[in-house]
Amino acid sequence: MDLSFKDQLDFYVEFKEWYFKILRDFGFNHQKDQDAREFLCNILNKKGRDWNVEDVLRCFNRKLEEKKIILIYGCGPSLVETVNKLQDKLNKR
Repeated sequence: MDLSFKDQLDFYVEFKEWYFKILRDFGFNHQKDQDAREFLCNILNKKGRDWNVEDVLRCFNRKLEEKKIILIYGCGPSLVETVNKLQDKLNKR
Protein backbone atom coordinates (compact mmCIF):
# COMPACT_ATOMS: atom_id res chain seq x y z
CA MET A 1 0.00 0.00 0.00
CA ASP A 2 1.57 3.29 -1.13
CA LEU A 3 0.10 5.97 1.15
CA SER A 4 1.31 9.48 1.80
CA PHE A 5 2.74 10.10 5.26
CA LYS A 6 -0.41 11.97 6.29
CA ASP A 7 -2.58 9.13 5.03
CA GLN A 8 -0.44 6.68 6.98
CA LEU A 9 -1.06 8.71 10.13
CA ASP A 10 -4.79 8.58 9.42
CA PHE A 11 -4.68 4.83 8.67
CA TYR A 12 -5.53 3.43 12.06
CA VAL A 13 -8.39 1.08 11.17
CA GLU A 14 -6.52 -1.90 12.62
CA PHE A 15 -6.09 -0.29 16.02
CA LYS A 16 -8.97 2.21 16.03
CA GLU A 17 -10.62 0.66 19.11
CA TRP A 18 -7.33 0.77 21.02
CA TYR A 19 -6.72 4.35 19.91
CA PHE A 20 -10.03 5.54 21.35
CA LYS A 21 -9.51 3.45 24.50
CA ILE A 22 -6.16 5.20 25.05
CA LEU A 23 -7.82 8.58 24.50
CA ARG A 24 -10.50 7.74 27.08
CA ASP A 25 -8.18 6.12 29.64
CA PHE A 26 -5.71 9.01 29.64
CA GLY A 27 -8.26 11.75 29.08
CA PHE A 28 -6.65 12.89 25.83
CA ASN A 29 -8.56 15.24 23.56
CA HIS A 30 -9.19 13.75 20.11
CA GLN A 31 -9.20 17.15 18.38
CA LYS A 32 -5.91 18.17 20.01
CA ASP A 33 -4.41 14.86 18.90
CA GLN A 34 -5.54 15.60 15.35
CA ASP A 35 -4.08 19.12 15.63
CA ALA A 36 -0.75 17.63 16.77
CA ARG A 37 -0.82 15.29 13.77
CA GLU A 38 -1.39 18.25 11.43
CA PHE A 39 1.46 20.14 13.10
CA LEU A 40 3.81 17.18 12.61
CA CYS A 41 2.72 16.80 8.97
CA ASN A 42 3.44 20.48 8.34
CA ILE A 43 6.92 20.16 9.83
CA LEU A 44 7.69 17.07 7.76
CA ASN A 45 6.32 18.66 4.58
CA LYS A 46 8.62 21.66 5.08
CA LYS A 47 11.59 19.33 5.46
CA GLY A 48 11.14 18.09 1.90
CA ARG A 49 12.17 14.82 0.34
CA ASP A 50 15.89 15.38 0.94
CA TRP A 51 15.39 15.11 4.69
CA ASN A 52 16.76 11.77 5.83
CA VAL A 53 15.18 10.25 8.92
CA GLU A 54 18.14 7.91 9.46
CA ASP A 55 20.56 10.85 9.55
CA VAL A 56 18.36 12.68 12.04
CA LEU A 57 18.16 9.59 14.27
CA ARG A 58 21.94 9.11 14.18
CA CYS A 59 22.44 12.78 15.11
CA PHE A 60 19.89 12.43 17.91
CA ASN A 61 21.67 9.33 19.18
CA ARG A 62 25.03 11.16 19.24
CA LYS A 63 23.49 14.02 21.21
CA LEU A 64 21.94 11.58 23.70
CA GLU A 65 25.29 9.91 24.27
CA GLU A 66 26.81 13.30 25.21
CA LYS A 67 24.29 13.93 28.00
CA LYS A 68 24.59 12.85 31.62
CA ILE A 69 20.91 13.41 32.41
CA ILE A 70 18.08 12.80 29.98
CA LEU A 71 14.47 13.68 30.78
CA ILE A 72 11.68 12.28 28.66
CA TYR A 73 8.08 13.29 29.20
CA GLY A 74 5.03 14.16 27.18
CA CYS A 75 4.28 17.77 26.45
CA GLY A 76 0.90 19.12 27.33
CA PRO A 77 -0.85 22.04 28.93
CA SER A 78 1.29 21.68 32.07
CA LEU A 79 4.63 21.76 30.21
CA VAL A 80 5.91 25.00 31.76
CA GLU A 81 4.94 23.89 35.27
CA THR A 82 6.55 20.48 34.76
CA VAL A 83 9.80 21.96 33.44
CA ASN A 84 9.97 24.37 36.39
CA LYS A 85 9.50 21.52 38.89
CA LEU A 86 12.19 19.44 37.19
CA GLN A 87 14.60 22.38 37.19
CA ASP A 88 13.94 22.97 40.89
CA LYS A 89 14.71 19.32 41.66
CA LEU A 90 17.91 19.43 39.63
CA ASN A 91 19.02 22.65 41.32
CA LYS A 92 18.56 21.07 44.78
CA ARG A 93 21.08 18.31 43.97
